[in-house]
Amino acid sequence: MKGDEWRIGEEYKVVAKHSTKEAVDFTRIDARKPVLQSDKSVYKWGSDMILTIIDPDGDKDSQLAEFVGDTGNSKLIIQSSKGTIQNYRLKETGNSTGIFQGILGFIGVNDDETTEHYDLEGRNVIQTQGFEYDDGFLEVSKDEKIKISYSNDVETAELVVRVVKDYSHLS
Repeated sequence: MKGDEWRIGEEYKVVAKHSTKEAVDFTRIDARKPVLQSDKSVYKWGSDMILTIIDPDGDKDSQLAEFVGDTGNSKLIIQSSKGTIQNYRLKETGNSTGIFQGILGFIGVNDDETTEHYDLEGRNVIQTQGFEYDDGFLEVSKDEKIKISYSNDVETAELVVRVVKDYSHLS
């Protein structure tokens, strides 16, 4: 059977034949819950987060590195008090890994609403943006909890990370 013919939750009869012998078994296709993780739990303004989603069911084609985060059955939302990124696409780390990653940069916003730009190879990024795994930037306040959620057909995984202006006030 091809990938699109399998139905999650349905039971299938598997028959193996060799010469005059036959073996029969049954299997059910289970959908798996996604895992959402970051490379650290606390970030500083101007730094990057490596965001990882482990979603084996997001791997639809074993011959391609695919994307998740921007469709009805794989929705990624990243929120701060200063902005939201929706439909941010993460790229599979290789063919058929089911592991998807992207980089998100943090742009600091002071109490007086002035922006501490993010320096991207000489280009100043000053506002929330992001579509592809390598162009995500989120405006954040000086001590902020970022909420990240990823939903597939089965469940929503959530992650909260902290972004600070500097590490001096952390205890």
